[in-house]
Amino acid sequence: MVEELNSGKVMYAFCRVTDPNSGLPKYVLVNWTGEGVNDVRKGACANHVSTVANFLKGAHVTINARAEEDVEPELIMEKVAKASGANYNFHKESSRFQDSGPQAPVGSVYQKTNAMSEIKRVNKDNFWAKAEKDEENRRLEEKRRAEEERQRLERERRERELREAAGREQRFQARSSEIEAQKRFQQQQEAESRDREQQQWKEQVEEYEARQRKGFKRSESVEKAQEAASLIAQRSVNPRDIFRQRERAMPADTAATAASQPGGKR
Repeated sequence: MVEELNSGKVMYAFCRVTDPNSGLPKYVLVNWTGEGVNDVRKGACANHVSTVANFLKGAHVTINARAEEDVEPELIMEKVAKASGANYNFHKESSRFQDSGPQAPVGSVYQKTNAMSEIKRVNKDNFWAKAEKDEENRRLEEKRRAEEERQRLERERRERELREAAGREQRFQARSSEIEAQKRFQQQQEAESRDREQQQWKEQVEEYEARQRKGFKRSESVEKAQEAASLIAQRSVNPRDIFRQRERAMPADTAATAASQPGGKR
């Protein structure tokens, strides 16, 4: 039994020995706390001693051991002998603990509950249940965040598309307005150019017609003067000489009267 005790664990041992004083069987409970057990484990298992003692009833001697020298067989038998002492009642002990021969190991049918293992198992189950719940919450949170991120990106994409569409529409309107203004300006320039050309053409036509009329009148006057000179040149007597002779022949008053009448002296 001693060989099964582990220096890094908290263990409980229950054994039967023979009392050297009376030769009767005695039962010993060993509370084993290995030297390698940490203080936290020691504190957690300190309250288990009474629970184990109540479960393993009938122990005559309880030994608190930390090392192998505490559970030497000689030391255990010495404590058993001291426990029987002078008040040992053979008949009482004989009736209470009657040796019936070899017995099955204690707890062979019963599965002993290890308090620390039970605590570990419960804590382990609670830990994994909490870890599983936390993992589920984490997945749900990640899913929620991913959905929010997707919705945010979708909103940003729609807003960006709307802004781009508005920008394209604005640029199209500005370009259309610019083209329309250029067309109006070009049409205005063309209209003004046509008006200038028409005005210049009209002025040129009027000037040409005026020159034509002026040249026609001049040529007509020259032609008439030449015709009159030609007619006069064909006469043998100059009409001016005739009028001079008449003026000399007429009296002064007649000459004055003739001069005042039409066709008189020129």
